[in-house]
Amino acid sequence: AVIPPQFPVRSLAGLPVRRPDRRFVGVLIFGARRPDGFDDDAIRVILALVQLLVIGIDQRRLSAGQ
Repeated sequence: AVIPPQFPVRSLAGLPVRRPDRRFVGVLIFGARRPDGFDDDAIRVILALVQLLVIGIDQRRLSAGQ
């Protein structure tokens, strides 16, 4: 996708956030100020963050008795 020039980033990475039962929670979006700002290592770090986020969301949901 083309990013409009007035947008403060040149690269975007968005990953879906899904609970362990595969239900959709949302999207986590990261931006970088340079083009091609996400290499394979950066994507792996983002994936790890998404996994941690999902664990936290699911634990919170379980502790709330939902």
